[in-house]
Amino acid sequence: MISIVTFDSKGNILRSVRCQLNTIENQLTEDEVGYIEHEAVDDTIYYIKDDMIYPRDSMSVLIEGTNIYNIPDNSTVIIDGVEYLVEDNHIELTFSLPGTYTINISSPGYISYIAEVTQL
Repeated sequence: MISIVTFDSKGNILRSVRCQLNTIENQLTEDEVGYIEHEAVDDTIYYIKDDMIYPRDSMSVLIEGTNIYNIPDNSTVIIDGVEYLVEDNHIELTFSLPGTYTINISSPGYISYIAEVTQL
């Protein structure tokens, strides 16, 4: 038996399992594009790049009102459960109703950033 860590195409760690060496390929799911031999790691602070495990960096996101700056390239932004792909480092949010909205920003190689934005 060996311990493996599986990951997706963005380098996100999906799971850690113990299995027989000759059964690894059969155990990978559709979302798992690869694996490395390694003990379990915390997927919130580590990711895979070039078949190596690296610590995730902190995001230096800046929020000014409803503008969010310094978003890493190719990030995913989730606003109250709706997912958006951000291809540059800035978004300007507009909401149809006033209120407080939860923003979750994730990007390969970074610790997820969670904040609240209030629309008056």
